[in-house]
Amino acid sequence: MIRLLTCMLMLFALALPSAFAQSGEQPELRLRQGSSFEGFDYTYISPWMLKSMQQKDLAELKNIPVDKVKHIEILKTKINGDYTPFKSIINKLSDEMKLIGYNRDGDKGVKICVDSAILRDSFGCPLTNPDGSEMEIVKRVLVIQWGKNGAEHLVTYIVGTFTPKEVNSIFHF
Repeated sequence: MIRLLTCMLMLFALALPSAFAQSGEQPELRLRQGSSFEGFDYTYISPWMLKSMQQKDLAELKNIPVDKVKHIEILKTKINGDYTPFKSIINKLSDEMKLIGYNRDGDKGVKICVDSAILRDSFGCPLTNPDGSEMEIVKRVLVIQWGKNGAEHLVTYIVGTFTPKEVNSIFHF
């Protein structure tokens, strides 16, 4: 009987962490498919990794506190920017979002897209700023950078909760 109880406790102890891990909200990883593309590097910075970082702000995100970022995905290549499955992923994601910045200089450039929403109170009414404009929140930021006539690409996808002012401070536009 004691042996059976011990075995049951061990099974419970082993199953408990995986049960909690599955109950947590899993982020939708939009660039993960790119990890299987030859010549591409995929990086995922998870919520746990963000929480364990020592500094308050991520250097790449200038003035945005780590606690406002849910996760980050980065996909880059130095040779395959014209790869059709890659372009398909990026175009689909950018089409879901609003273009807020685009700059092309010769063979290099940058495209910035955001997904934003109007903040609402518990009754569903839009919250307003002191000037009467509606309060907006940015939920997703997509930055696509390219060089060498499109051969090199660096795509950064940031999910979190940001103010438009914080997003502007990242990109200075």
